[in-house]
Amino acid sequence: MAVVFDTNVLISAALAAKSVPSIAVRNAVQTDIILLSAATLSELASTIERSKFDRYASRDGRRTFVAFIHATARIVPIRRFVQACRDPG
Repeated sequence: MAVVFDTNVLISAALAAKSVPSIAVRNAVQTDIILLSAATLSELASTIERSKFDRYASRDGRRTFVAFIHATARIVPIRRFVQACRDPG
């Protein structure tokens, strides 16, 4: 099965190892194919660097998570953009 996670779920997974998002990502890595766009990976890499996350996980740990996701996920092109939420960014 192919699975798509948004950036917020991936950040939550990186910051809290026992969280539902973390469990979902770990399960997907083991049993499914994670699909990401280059834009999502870029957003994850830049957002996870924010200093407000320092108290939850080390910067090195967060970077390791991004590298893991990059190595594990399949990067796919965006064929059509759909604005499906209120968040403009």
